[in-house]
Amino acid sequence: MVKVVLKFTEEYEKFCKGDALGARIISQLDAYGTQHGFALFWEQRDDNCNLTAMISSIDNSVTILGKDSNAEEIKEFINFIGYGSISTTPQLAKQICSDCNINIRTIMKFNNASFSKSIKDVDDLCENIDLKQIYDIISFCHNTPRTKHGFEVWFTDMSHRIRHGYADAVAAQVGDKIASCALALASTHTDVLLGGVATLDDYRNRGLAKKCIYELIKRNKGKNIFIFCKDDKIDFYTKLGFEKYSLTAEVGL
Repeated sequence: MVKVVLKFTEEYEKFCKGDALGARIISQLDAYGTQHGFALFWEQRDDNCNLTAMISSIDNSVTILGKDSNAEEIKEFINFIGYGSISTTPQLAKQICSDCNINIRTIMKFNNASFSKSIKDVDDLCENIDLKQIYDIISFCHNTPRTKHGFEVWFTDMSHRIRHGYADAVAAQVGDKIASCALALASTHTDVLLGGVATLDDYRNRGLAKKCIYELIKRNKGKNIFIFCKDDKIDFYTKLGFEKYSLTAEVGL
């Protein structure tokens, strides 16, 4: 049965621990609680009351972490509440959205054993982070539309979670210009999900993105550090000390 989450509990944190999707859900739940209409959370349990799935919806972007979950029930529930996008496992995505366009990406995990060998002191980083410039760089480099509404939603979410320690941002500058960035999109006591890695065309091949990623790794030493990776970026992250871990599926309308 799918039921609304009423408060943050250690059971939810334990269920999501060690999983990139789980890191996103728990960081959102811990950051916002259950008192906001734009941030909604649900649990699914089996007949023995075992937790089998956690679901979050932030501004219509749904994330699902299922473990021996009832896929048919989740499908009916997701269609009932509606969604703009879904992030989940490939297996669950195919079960609940068989007729949708499913984009599969690799989840890579940083090998902490390589920490002392790979991580060096980082210079050229901005002391004061300008989220507006970071949003513009990410949008431009990832070919996503830049709209006033899109920025306001993104800025409100990121600035809130950065202030409260559930996200982080790093940017590298050349002269007075921000040229590259990387984000910790979700952070918990044990796990971090990186993303938003971008470098302007004129400043590529200078190691700036590498510096930003390494700085976030340094700040989260000892945690599980994940990133969702497109196929053409696997070699890049492998050279940085990441390894293939699992797969994720992105579903959009």
